[in-house]
Amino acid sequence: MDKVQFRVLIEDVLRPMGLDSNVAVNLLMGTAAVESALGKYWYQVVRGKPGKKGTARGAFQMEPSTETDIWKNYITFKRKLKAEMAEMGYFGPDPDRLQYDLRYQIVMARIHYLREAVEEALPEEAEDIHTLARYWKDHYNTRLGSGTVEGFIAKWNQYVA
Repeated sequence: MDKVQFRVLIEDVLRPMGLDSNVAVNLLMGTAAVESALGKYWYQVVRGKPGKKGTARGAFQMEPSTETDIWKNYITFKRKLKAEMAEMGYFGPDPDRLQYDLRYQIVMARIHYLREAVEEALPEEAEDIHTLARYWKDHYNTRLGSGTVEGFIAKWNQYVA
């Protein structure tokens, strides 16, 4: 995916919600770079098994269980956010949209980070890629995930920088 157009799309999708800070946009760009080679993969590729689909979906490779948890334990309790989602035509988890609807993927990835910011605020410096990488590892990939800070930085340099 073209990085300039993808950045503009992220900004355009998040701006009406007031969620389009430079840090958030860079974090989503980096997340898409490391998770799907900036949108090259729309479903999780299972290593060593060509054509076999894993459960993660879309440019941000979100798991349907994570999507469901975000709806059940976060969006449901945020009246304004729930209304904004409804205005966009989103009323609950939808694995098809998680794979094929890029606007939905952007919103869900941003909300994932929004709810994580309760534990640890988003980094302050939008250009501090190492800090963004650490934040991604801690709050998106998690300590159990196979991703690394170094991998995030390498993919950032390859696809975003």
